[in-house]
Amino acid sequence: MNERLQYLYMQFRLGKASPEELQELLEYLDQSNENEALGTFLFDRWQQAATGTSPLNRNTIDTLADRLTGRLPAGQPHRIGWKVLVAASVLAVVSTLAYRFWPVAEKPATVALKENNPVSDILPARKAARLTLDDGTVKYIDSLPEGWALSQGSAGVQRNGQVLSYTEKQQGEIPGKQVRFNTVSTAMGETFPALQLADGTKVWLNAGSSIRFPVSFNGQTTREVEITGELYFEVAKDKARPFLVRTADDTISVLGTHFNVNHYTGESHHSTTLLEGSVAIQRGGKQFLLKPGDAAVATPGSLLRVVRADTAQAVAWRDNLFYFDHTDIASAMRQVARWYDLEIECTGNGQRTITGQLPRSVPAATLLKALELSGNIKYKIEGRYVKITI
Repeated sequence: MNERLQYLYMQFRLGKASPEELQELLEYLDQSNENEALGTFLFDRWQQAATGTSPLNRNTIDTLADRLTGRLPAGQPHRIGWKVLVAASVLAVVSTLAYRFWPVAEKPATVALKENNPVSDILPARKAARLTLDDGTVKYIDSLPEGWALSQGSAGVQRNGQVLSYTEKQQGEIPGKQVRFNTVSTAMGETFPALQLADGTKVWLNAGSSIRFPVSFNGQTTREVEITGELYFEVAKDKARPFLVRTADDTISVLGTHFNVNHYTGESHHSTTLLEGSVAIQRGGKQFLLKPGDAAVATPGSLLRVVRADTAQAVAWRDNLFYFDHTDIASAMRQVARWYDLEIECTGNGQRTITGQLPRSVPAATLLKALELSGNIKYKIEGRYVKITI
């Protein structure tokens, strides 16, 4: 193994590599004539770690050896191709792609890929949504011109940049007029992070989600909306008028708070996760109180239970991440399907779970390749149909 490659690898493992050195390391890893030398080098480092003579962390080397090549019999080095090594060990600050992924029951390893996969035309969810007005008229928000505005009774709606915002123009509803409702909805392969209701509440919509809401809350004793799918709320404080979120199973009541609701039809579990403030949830005649860091979870139609939550995982989609934590692979693939607007069929061991993080900002083929390199799945893409073998 040439000295320069050994130096670059050691710089990376010691956390001292610059972005330029990481780029150079990846370029070396792309050269087929370095595969065998790199595999031998890894095995040597593993042996040194086992005897305490390597500056590398022994657990790191054991993870590489055990997870990717199987238990290494003493004295029998395995030849590891560059793709497998990258899947195990290279965290590259290269281009805009950096992937963290590891299988359940193993220590964290790393996946890093360069965006050079020719099958990469299935792009991640775009920022888009449909606005359905009270009279049934549909507007495609991403197609509306900058500054577009519409008056709706005592309220108005306007597109300002990427934000669709509602404002109340006068106090109280016009006598004899019914409350007007609008709906914002995202399809598969769409996300909308910029809806502001008339009371100042901010709403983010994940793919395949919707919210139905009054254009104005004036003259109402509550602020009530109906949702499907997954949404994140930052509710404006108003002690006089509770904010109610209704799903097919629950009613969530707040005064001013930040929380995430995951209530997709067809999913085995629904959840409401509280990040800030307080929330009361009603289901089946019972009420559950949440404090920050709590989640109310249930299967459809069943009673809720309150658990401590990983709030970072709950809102990872808003931060443009897939975040799996002992997630069964079929469920994880449903998240992927919604995000990329894919039809995914899973076959194989339905009990297998995965843990790790991957970015949502890359083409579908790149993300699936990262999962395949991690050893969790095999996949085949035909158009927008993906067959996953677990």
